[in-house]
Amino acid sequence: KDKGLRIGAATTLNEILESPVIQKHYPILTEAISRMASMQVRNVGTIAGNLCNAVPSADTAPPLIVLGAQLKLVGAQKQRTVLVEGFFKGPDRTLLGPMEMVSEIQVSPLTTKGRGAYMKHTLRKEMDLAIAGVAAYLVLDTKRYICKDIKIAMGAVAPVPMRAKKAEAMLRGQRLSDDLIERAAMIASEEAKPIDDIRSSAEYRREMVKVLTKQAIKQSLERV
Repeated sequence: KDKGLRIGAATTLNEILESPVIQKHYPILTEAISRMASMQVRNVGTIAGNLCNAVPSADTAPPLIVLGAQLKLVGAQKQRTVLVEGFFKGPDRTLLGPMEMVSEIQVSPLTTKGRGAYMKHTLRKEMDLAIAGVAAYLVLDTKRYICKDIKIAMGAVAPVPMRAKKAEAMLRGQRLSDDLIERAAMIASEEAKPIDDIRSSAEYRREMVKVLTKQAIKQSLERV
């Protein structure tokens, strides 16, 4: 925990799910992966693969974004690190160059006062891609119940997984009341850029962003 987290690119989703260290110190990632695919898929699918596919509904992206995670990219002549938040350029498109690959996912040490939650809406409880997904990570001044910092990331509601920065700004430095959380969730739904597709309408996705954002923030509050 004190040194942060480093996950090799070839680590399978089930290996992450079963890791006692991640379960204890990074439960938001465990929570997201537990709702992904099937046991068989998680046994062979990797975390880097989920990110490099660059689908807007990638379940590992929102929790990694709110954790401030970075990716180590290795090329023929150099290596670099980029934030997961900035890794995606569009559906099926990333910052990876033609001779680059992801070698590692890195998460910095987290404050002991921070807690997060990932909420996902699907038609079925298992195996479905997210119609909408929202991750929140909250650092709270517990004595005054004031939000010291918060990150909110949304998936499946824009061309790339994205932060709800206006909603974050509304909450940061404020005492978290039900009314304020409700208004921030509305702002997050307005920041989303959903489309109509075979799985859902844009209007429904916006409504689900509002619902899931509220749930993710309240769940984070309960865990602080």
